[in-house]
Amino acid sequence: MKLICVDDDHPGLKKILKACGEAGESASIEDAKSVEEAVGLFLAEGEDVAVFSFEEDPPRVNARTFGNFDLKKDGKTVYFHRARAKEVLAYLIDRQGAGVSRGEIFAALYEDDIYDRPRQKQFDVILRSLKDTLSEYEIEDILEADHGMIRVIPEKIDCDLYRFFDGDEKTISSYMGEYMSSYSWAMMTEAYLDQKVVLDR
Repeated sequence: MKLICVDDDHPGLKKILKACGEAGESASIEDAKSVEEAVGLFLAEGEDVAVFSFEEDPPRVNARTFGNFDLKKDGKTVYFHRARAKEVLAYLIDRQGAGVSRGEIFAALYEDDIYDRPRQKQFDVILRSLKDTLSEYEIEDILEADHGMIRVIPEKIDCDLYRFFDGDEKTISSYMGEYMSSYSWAMMTEAYLDQKVVLDR
């Protein structure tokens, strides 16, 4: 019998398939790029296939971006001590996991302001406030900082924007033309969502 993970996006899929191959149960499954491909390889060899489901815990964090931005943990609203700290997180979620520098975040939020030393210190306070709030709610793991870049980890967040781009019909239908309404920098993404809705009709 063969062990197959039924979720293409499961982070441990290749590791599981590789382990099966190293155990001598199959020859080339570590190169499979999807569950379907792995199953096909097994069937081509005339082997029986045992399919197991590896379900991860659903994200504890929910981000609503359609309309005004809102963040919840286990269904309860996360309250931020500083409005700008909440906006920083909203911007990072908008970037969909891409790493951004402090200067880029500052430019988006403050537009024409100069990122001088006093402003840098002020922005450091905002970032600390954001991290403190996430730690307070025990969800600090949704953020990652490395080599001066900051990003959210999309896999840890249930977000309507992400479901929209994943093609979830219910989420697409729920979009009413408003995206992170409080933030001027969100207009570009809003225009893209509007265009995509029109083209997909």
